[in-house]
Amino acid sequence: MSKLGRTKILRTPIRDEVEASFVGVPAMLTVSQARQQLGGMARSTLYELIADGRITAISAGRHRLIPKRSLIDYLAPREVA
Repeated sequence: MSKLGRTKILRTPIRDEVEASFVGVPAMLTVSQARQQLGGMARSTLYELIADGRITAISAGRHRLIPKRSLIDYLAPREVA
């Protein structure tokens, strides 16, 4: 089997620590919950990060839901080998 197109994600102590801090957090968060997880980030700043594509958000009717994984990736980007 060819290994082309496969990337290996390196674990880092910082990423492990960030992931540990999200244990018990729901898989999908509201904007308010996401702001809380990001240390009280301003609502407008969070929406800018969503618009820039740095944080993923899913629209559900009038609501935006943010995957927990997206916040973890924002706080501790994956290192690729």
